[in-house]
Amino acid sequence: MTHLTDEQFEGALAGSADTAEHLAACDACRARLESMRAMRSRMQAAFKTVSPPPALLAKIRSQTVEAKPVSSKRVLRLMRVVPLAAAACALIVLGIMVYNDPDEATAAQPELARIHNKHLAGPAGTETMYTSDDPKALAAFLKSKLGDAPVLADTGDSAKVTCCCVDRFRGRPVGSYILHTPDGIISVVLLTDPIESLKLSHTLRRDGRSYKACKSGNCNIVAAAKGKYTYCVVGQADHDVLLDVLVQILAGAQQSTGPRDSTEHAADPKTHCNCTPVCTCSMSI
Repeated sequence: MTHLTDEQFEGALAGSADTAEHLAACDACRARLESMRAMRSRMQAAFKTVSPPPALLAKIRSQTVEAKPVSSKRVLRLMRVVPLAAAACALIVLGIMVYNDPDEATAAQPELARIHNKHLAGPAGTETMYTSDDPKALAAFLKSKLGDAPVLADTGDSAKVTCCCVDRFRGRPVGSYILHTPDGIISVVLLTDPIESLKLSHTLRRDGRSYKACKSGNCNIVAAAKGKYTYCVVGQADHDVLLDVLVQILAGAQQSTGPRDSTEHAADPKTHCNCTPVCTCSMSI
């Protein structure tokens, strides 16, 4: 299934019914549209309610009305300060609302599911996909696009890293790897967001360590933080399967270091990926 374009999302936000049939059938696009609507509502509310602080208004009045006439240069300076102060207040309030709003945190989960479903669609589902059987070459590609990326080694004979992609999460570019396993395609999304900000609702334990997990749409998600990254393993396999993969990934994860890694293993990007949706596992938590 293909997904809506940015232009189609804009039309849906404006009230167009052209995409209603697709939205009714596609969990990922419906979740993204709901997230966009929530963000628009927060921005509208923030800019409607924010005004300059009373102390600043009192100071302006005292210097422009109650006080002696001031020079034109000083008036111009005040005219610049007032809108800037109001805009700064609005951005601060909006930032607090976005960070603390549970709807924004909950929206992270369908975004991760959307990224995985795009991977299942192959090259048609993602803008930037690169294939290689060399994990270091994959990390070098992501590093060239994002500035840094950990090397994700194969997790064993049954799980092979075959592709990497540049996706978007919360409006920012992020890297992800695609693994082929007997339980289907599994995506490993690399985030720099704190794991707490994802608000994953369940806790799994393995060998004395805690992992966070949840279910979103047709996908299960298991995540853990290591170093600067939050590793999110997403797929249609059971949580126990995803947890096995995540434990092996964290055990072998290493940061790509130095410019040598980005040139020694460089390869020409492929224009296709052999990823196919093969998983029909049941999902539960």
